[in-house]
Amino acid sequence: MFKSLLSVFGSKAVDIKKRFEVKGKWVNSLTGPVRIAIDRSSNQTYGLKIVDQEKANKIRERYQAKGIVYPSELELTKLIYASVADKHGLLDVVEFGVTTKNEPFMLTEYFESSLLSNVIADQSQRPKNRILLIQQLANTILGIHDAGFFHRDINPFNIICDQHRRFVKLFNYCSSTPATDDFKKPIGRSGAPIYMAPEILRRRGVSERSDIFSFGVTVFQLMTRVHPWGVTENSAKAALVFDTTPPRDIRELIPKIPDSFADAVMKCLQVIPDKRHKSMKHFLIASRLK
Repeated sequence: MFKSLLSVFGSKAVDIKKRFEVKGKWVNSLTGPVRIAIDRSSNQTYGLKIVDQEKANKIRERYQAKGIVYPSELELTKLIYASVADKHGLLDVVEFGVTTKNEPFMLTEYFESSLLSNVIADQSQRPKNRILLIQQLANTILGIHDAGFFHRDINPFNIICDQHRRFVKLFNYCSSTPATDDFKKPIGRSGAPIYMAPEILRRRGVSERSDIFSFGVTVFQLMTRVHPWGVTENSAKAALVFDTTPPRDIRELIPKIPDSFADAVMKCLQVIPDKRHKSMKHFLIASRLK
């Protein structure tokens, strides 16, 4: 199913230092930061990610130990980007390649932005604007699911918002998997624990409803600025509260929120996967965002 990096991205190696002026970090991920890079010949600014192979291999080895062929991060990114019909909510990837040091890299669009985690902390952001961002994010996740993939690490640190708060883009596919039976098995976990679905934390398996739980936590925070379970420490131990204590009702914090939207968000946060929305489309309909 998955080809080698050379067959997918070509055999010509790129001298990164020669081609780019590499600036500071733009955003981070589990397998290395995306840095700001200026192409010396065109003066165009991009996001540059050189994949940390040691970190990436730790994720792949969990599946390989069970005899499952796991694609590389660049292969996954290429597959997802090629398969999703509406790419507006994805970070635009303009080039994949290998460096002269044999390191896989990808080049993405760059724009002035903030992580969604910073938007959550911004007291000036109007609730109406947040609803528009939620609608965009929901449609992006729906597109990824419809294309046959699970993101598996949806949280405010993997979502970029433009500086004017008009749109959001989901990125970072180093924990993503195809939505096939092999990848629905309870094999390992990676990502931010306090956004992770209980079934992943407990290694009980994965489904698109696992992404819906993470989306629900993110939406709750975006609307209220607090975590639905009140946790602040991003650890697996802190996340164990999901199984023992119900989340706070979003209406306690936003009394005037429409019941249809509140009910739809709270359904995302159900501990038992079958009690969540069947799909992101069901969330959009229930919340009246579609």
